[in-house]
This record gives sequence, C-alpha cells and structure tokens, in this order.
Amino acid sequence: MRTAARFQAFQPNGSNLNFEFVEDRVNSWIATTFCKVEGSYKIAKTGEPARVTRKTEELKDSKLLRVNTLQRHREYQIGTNTFVLEDTDGIHIEIDIGAGNPNGILARPYINVQAPAFYKSLLNETGGWHYRQNADKLFPKVFTVDTDDDVELLARLIEDGRRRLPVYVVSQSDGRELVTGLSNRLKFSATGLAHVCSISEDASWSLSERLGNEWSVYGAAIRLYWPNLDKTDSPFRHKLWTSANFRNLDLSQENSDWKLGKIIARPVIDISSLVPRAKPILSFQRAYREHAFEAVKKATEELRDDSKLAEIYASENDELREENESLRTDNENLSAQLEHLLTSSRSSDAIEEPEDEYTNLKEAIEDVRKISGDHLKFPDQLDDQLSSITEVPTLTHKIRSHLVALYDLARTLKGNKGRIGKDIVQWLEEKGCSCSGESQTRANAGLHTFLIEGVSKEFDLHTKVTDGTSPDKCVRIYFKPADDYSCIEIGMIGSKKLL
Repeated sequence: MRTAARFQAFQPNGSNLNFEFVEDRVNSWIATTFCKVEGSYKIAKTGEPARVTRKTEELKDSKLLRVNTLQRHREYQIGTNTFVLEDTDGIHIEIDIGAGNPNGILARPYINVQAPAFYKSLLNETGGWHYRQNADKLFPKVFTVDTDDDVELLARLIEDGRRRLPVYVVSQSDGRELVTGLSNRLKFSATGLAHVCSISEDASWSLSERLGNEWSVYGAAIRLYWPNLDKTDSPFRHKLWTSANFRNLDLSQENSDWKLGKIIARPVIDISSLVPRAKPILSFQRAYREHAFEAVKKATEELRDDSKLAEIYASENDELREENESLRTDNENLSAQLEHLLTSSRSSDAIEEPEDEYTNLKEAIEDVRKISGDHLKFPDQLDDQLSSITEVPTLTHKIRSHLVALYDLARTLKGNKGRIGKDIVQWLEEKGCSCSGESQTRANAGLHTFLIEGVSKEFDLHTKVTDGTSPDKCVRIYFKPADDYSCIEIGMIGSKKLL
C-alpha cells in the first residue's frame, strides 16, 4: 500500500489540551465513521466491511495511541494509520493515509484523499498547534490581509526561508473571491498542510509592489507560494489559478466552493507523502518494543521457559519485519515520487503547464503577461497580429511555451547583466525553441520593424513556432533584448503572412 498523504501536528506543553482530550476526538471519529455489527466493523454510511484496530502503549512519561483502519473504495483499499503521542515536549499527531489496489487492476483511482474529520476540527477549533515540532505555527483560521501592516506580515511569511509550509493567497475582484467562501473551504481542505490567506483588492496591489509584479495575485486568482521561495526562481513554479482553470465547472452551484477547495489543495496533499515520519513517534515505538521485549525476556528466563522465549523472539522478529517492510515501502514511495518530480522538472524545466486548455490564444498570452511582469514587453499591435493565426489548442500551448522560454531568457539576461555563456540562439535551442536571425538577403533588404510602446524598432531574432508550406501556417515570434538587458521586447506574435 502506497502512502498517499501524511498529516502531522504538534502541540507544545503548557496548553489546555491533553492526551485524553485528543483521544476523545479520535474515539468519536471512530464511533461516527464505523459501526460494530456482530463483532465486525463496517463503514457507517455504506455498510461495507472495514477493519479497525486500536492500541494504547505507555512508557515512563510517554503515552501513544495507535489506531489503524482499512476500508475499500471501489477497486482500491484505503488505510489510515493514526498516531497520537504525549511526551515531555507535548502532543504529537501523525496520520498516514495509504492507498493500494490488491487485485492489480489498472483502474482510475477515484480517491479524494482528505485528513480525518477529527484532525481538521481539532486544528481549526483549537489554537497553539504547530506543523511539526520546531516548525510553523498553524493558523486556526484564514489570515485576512487588508491593511499595509497585514501585507508586510504576509510578504515576510512568503519570503521567510524558515517556512516549511506552502502559502495559499486567495485574491478578490469587486470585493468577492472567485467563489463565495473559497478561502475558508480551502483552509478546511488543506488543514495542517498550508497557510491560507484572503487578500483584499487594495492589499493585492500593495503585495505586488512589495514582492514584484511577477509574484502578484489579484482579480480573484489564487496563488500557491511554495517554501524556500527564491526571487531568482521562475514564478511559474508557484502555481496560479484563475477562472480560466475552472471553466468546465459550474461555479454557480451551491457546493462549488467545496469542489474548488479540494482541487486547489490537491498539490499540497500529494506532496505531503514525501514528508518523513515524526521522529518522536518513531523513537517511542522503538523504545516501547525494546522495553516490552526485555521485560518478557527477563520473566521468561526466570521461568526457564525456552519455548516462551522463542515465541517472544518470533513475535519481535515479526514486528521488526513489519517495520522494515513499512520503511522499505516508504523509501520506495519517496524514490518513485522524487523521480517523478525530477523527471517532470527535467522535461519541462519545472515550469508548470496549465491543467486545462485555454479558451483562446489571447487568454494564454495574457496568462504569461500577468506572471512575467516587466520582464516581457509585448507589441502595440498584438491583437491584429494574433488575428493572423489559425488557432488550435496545440498551437496555443506551443506559443505559450515559447513565450515562457523568452521569459526565462529575460530573467537570465537581467540577472547576469547579459552574460549567459552562449549565444541567444543556442540558449533557446537548448530550451526546445527553434530560433534564428534573418537571412543575409532579408537583412540587406532591411529588417522588419514593429511598434513597442509607440516606438518603431527593428527586429532580427525570431523563434519558429511552426513551419508550413504557406505563410499563414508559419508562426513566428520576433524579439530582441533591451539594450540594458532589463527585459525582452517582443515585436510580433503572428504568421508570416504579416511580413
């Protein structure tokens, strides 16, 4: 069974919460989720069979509650392993959710991984929780960003290198989020795994000024800022959702906030499976097993019962085998998922592509314009140029990928004051963009000129998005770096029939 998500929390000593309070929440969750019929557990809602085991272990000043559940969802089995530890430092919670297909059927996994209800209510209704020991403090509610002081606090949170949790920022348009109550639903779906903020329109502009236009979020868009944010990094790696991402959903439906909350929280839930297990819980389990074994071994030796000792050794060996198998599975999961991430990163330069097709080419270009900020300058006659292109989805995404490559080039040139170790044509070719300058014949006849901010400029370099036998099927993007390498100016995005 593969780990699909891992939820954790830590409450330091000194709060009003104690082990018994959390234990009661866990027991209530078991009682409402499962029911026991003739000695066997069943899922309360469906009546489907389930497996539930519960065990409490104590050692010196520490106590551990362990609850394991197993249930079926269509072709898949879903396992939830819950650990609640109270030690001298405080209360540690870890919930591992695993999924597996025991029959080897390659069926689509209709699984919406969520933390158990007791975990969400516990963290959202009580304060003082941290993500892990010595890690981010968790906000029990959505952080509202409205004043200049709020913006400064949010900016510091986003830039803080010690931050270990992602930050979601939900912006507004005309005083409303994309869907009413979206930030609250997102907070619920991503409980314990992310900070969620709701930002007003005025505060959005202030945040753009504070962080830079390429890191902005406004107009009812939602942005995910991953930890270890580096201003020299590509902003495309920090996901931005706009209404275009959800055009296939009816946002007027009553439960659309729930749907969007789950969709937007999914990247964070998926990546949580890469987080290692909580060390205090692992340490307690090992110490408890060693203590129990030594106690039984001593009692057995006093009775000179070799068969009993052999039985204990066998039991201990089984437990160690199970733990090793669990650790091996965790390592395989981590390796597989890290390889997937690295492969994705290598194949796309870690710039995330949109999940849905754009409605039109102009929308795709506007997406790049919004995130690229001042790094790209677009032609004055862009609309006329785009009208020369026969739009198809594959061409739209190819044009977008070329613009993203030019954006990366602009940032590289600016950051290195024009020095990139190779010529621009080679740099773009290595990014998968066919590029060249004009032929000598064309250059002798005069280079093409296009208007940029009202100024007519000559352009030589261009990327070749598509080629064809007729000019209307040949799409080109003409560009040039600014003289001071502050940006890249784009002269034309259109077909060759304009030339």
